[in-house]
Amino acid sequence: MKTACDIVLINKEKLENDPVQRQTASYAISHYGSQLSKMAEIGYDAIPDFILSIGYINGSLRDLGQSKGYGTGDAEWLETLKRQTGVNY
Repeated sequence: MKTACDIVLINKEKLENDPVQRQTASYAISHYGSQLSKMAEIGYDAIPDFILSIGYINGSLRDLGQSKGYGTGDAEWLETLKRQTGVNY
């Protein structure tokens, strides 16, 4: 079984060998290293499964567990956010 240290080192090595991610490998490991170590300690199977509840409401599919959506009549919040942040697309 791999130890937490092994998993962090393996990920660091993979990132450093990737030509796209090489420049940011040290930042990624410093940010995610503790999370990788914790996952190694408790085991991947201890993480609860992601459950998505999809429903068809008002002519569109939506994630029933979310407070904000992108369905028909559901995207006003996005226009408000765009106005507040000055995003114009």
